[in-house]
Parts: sequence; structure tokens; C-alpha cells
Amino acid sequence: MKITALTYNISWATQKNLLAGSEKDFVQICQNANINCFQNSLRIIKSVENLHLVGLQEVNTNGLEKYLIKNCKHLSAFQRGTYGVSSVSLIWNKEIFGKVVDKVVFNLHHREDRPCMILLTSKGYQLIVAHFPHFSTKKQLDEIYKLILENSFSSS
Repeated sequence: MKITALTYNISWATQKNLLAGSEKDFVQICQNANINCFQNSLRIIKSVENLHLVGLQEVNTNGLEKYLIKNCKHLSAFQRGTYGVSSVSLIWNKEIFGKVVDKVVFNLHHREDRPCMILLTSKGYQLIVAHFPHFSTKKQLDEIYKLILENSFSSS
């Protein structure tokens, strides 16, 4: 079976159309071009054919997942996970991946809210979405990898 998946950092500032944060320049470009970049990102997501799995970072729009389920025919379930002020979301096809059996949300960084959410499904899948922190060394990457392994669901 062919699965189509997408991950997207939809940016809190872009969703609010605010000149703020690391997205300030991007939002300014959108405003100058008279484009609503958040609505444009939704249009792009909806245009992906046979979309079965979506991971989103920096989610702060109420009803976003239900909107995408309504507008993407293969998506049928979702979970949102929050750590501190930052949220991530998974949206998936439950006929393929199953229903949620267990869920864990944890932070990937000690100074910033960088949530990672892992879902265990009734069909044995572990679906993962993460708002990864910036890193510049292999040691930092190894620490993130270790956190994900420690929080994954055991097969025993």
C-alpha cells in the first residue's frame, strides 16, 4: 500500500498574521504581496492527492484538524499534543492506521517548548510528530534521538 504523508510547520505567527518571532520576515513578505499565507498553506495541504497522514507543528488554530478532515477525503482522525505553549498535531486515516490506544507528549528541549507526540494505534503503528529544536552538533541530535526512544511504546 502506498501512503502519502506530509509534515508542515504552520507557524504560530503565520496563523495569526502577526509580524513576530522567527517568521516575522515571512509574514511581512506575505502581507506585502497581499497573500494570507496561512490560508495558502491550507490550500496547499488540501491539494495533496491521497493524503493519509499529516504532522503539524506550531498549531494554534481552533478547529484546524476538523477542517482538514472535512476537506481531505482520506483523513479521518486526529490528536493534538501540547507542551507549554506549543502544540503539535497528527491527522490520519484510521482505516489504515487504526484508533489511538495510547499517547505520550514530551518536550525535546530544556529551554524551549518543543513538543513531540507519539501515538500508539490499534493496528500497531507508532505515529510521531515533533517540533524539533535547532541543533548544531551530533551530540545534540543523539540527545533528541534518545528522548524519542525513551518515550516510544515498547513492543513487549
